[in-house]
Amino acid sequence: MFSMQDSDDLEGKVQEQNSLGVLPTRGRYSTISDLFRETMPGIKRECKQYLVDVAATWAFYLPTMAGIEFISGMDSEEVVRSRLTSAATAIVIARPFTKLRSSWAGYLDANSGSSPSKKFLVDTSITLITQPPTYAAILYLSGASLKEAAVAIPTGLLFGAASARLFGKFLDSWRSYFGVEATL
Repeated sequence: MFSMQDSDDLEGKVQEQNSLGVLPTRGRYSTISDLFRETMPGIKRECKQYLVDVAATWAFYLPTMAGIEFISGMDSEEVVRSRLTSAATAIVIARPFTKLRSSWAGYLDANSGSSPSKKFLVDTSITLITQPPTYAAILYLSGASLKEAAVAIPTGLLFGAASARLFGKFLDSWRSYFGVEATL
């Protein structure tokens, strides 16, 4: 039977081991440096993928969507607010979007050797699923009127559908250039 005394003894041993930089041996790592030595490459890889994906999203969408917003009648101040909101949003959603794109490609059994039509299907469908709510929120937060949003959202959706494969190619090229594995 396990008593409070046993718990106190165990905690004392763990604290003593930890003060020496040694982790309890129940787990996979015996020292903190073992833990860091094994996990740091994965953390560095994820950080690099995150930065590459955010930068690719900024490079592709910030200028193109600004043009659509000007065409839809938004004034310069609204477009700047929208693009700044979009840039901030990309910091949060770009990497999850690219991971979702990769998962979606796997679900549809698509890869770099797939046909152009299958790649088009992957990129267009994932864009049509994810873009409308995100873009509507960006326009709302930037102060676009309902009338402006009524023009910008469908126009943005058409642009998104038309450019989805182009963005997919851009993203995969950008990723390859920076040494990150491409999806398609």
